[in-house]
Amino acid sequence: MIIRPMCRGDVESVAAIEQTSPSPWQASSLVHELARPHGLQLVATDDDRENLLGWCCGSCSATEGELFKIAVAQRLRRCGIGTALLLQFEDLCRDRGCTSLFLEVRAANERAIRLYEKLGYGKISCRKNYYSAPMDDALVLRKSIHPQI
Repeated sequence: MIIRPMCRGDVESVAAIEQTSPSPWQASSLVHELARPHGLQLVATDDDRENLLGWCCGSCSATEGELFKIAVAQRLRRCGIGTALLLQFEDLCRDRGCTSLFLEVRAANERAIRLYEKLGYGKISCRKNYYSAPMDDALVLRKSIHPQI
C-alpha cells in the first residue's frame, strides 16, 4: 500500500468510495477540499498506484489538527487501511507543529470509536443529533501528540 497526497485526478475514485460510506461527500465537496488552506488530503493506493483503497482529509493550523473525513473502500474495510491513513495524517500534523488532534465520529460507529481509542483518542464532548440520515450524535475526540524534535 502507498499513501500519498490526494490530487484532482483522484476525485472520481474518492467519490465512488464516499458513496459507500455514512454521510457521503459529493465530488464538488472533494474538489473544494483540495483548495482548503492548511488542508491535508491523503489517499491510499495499491502498490501499483492503480486502485484507490481509501482516503482521508483534515487540516492543520498552528498547534491543532482536525480530521474531517476518513473512508475506505467497502470491500477492504478492517484491513488496516484506515489505521495507516490516520497514522500518516497524524505524522503530517506532527511535522507541522500540531500538539493536539481532534475528530468527530458517529456515536453509533463502534468500530471506529474502538480504533480511535486504541490509537490514543479520548472523548471530550458529545454533540447531540449532529448527524442526519440517519440521525446520530457526534462524539468529539482529542489526542495529544508531540512534535518531532
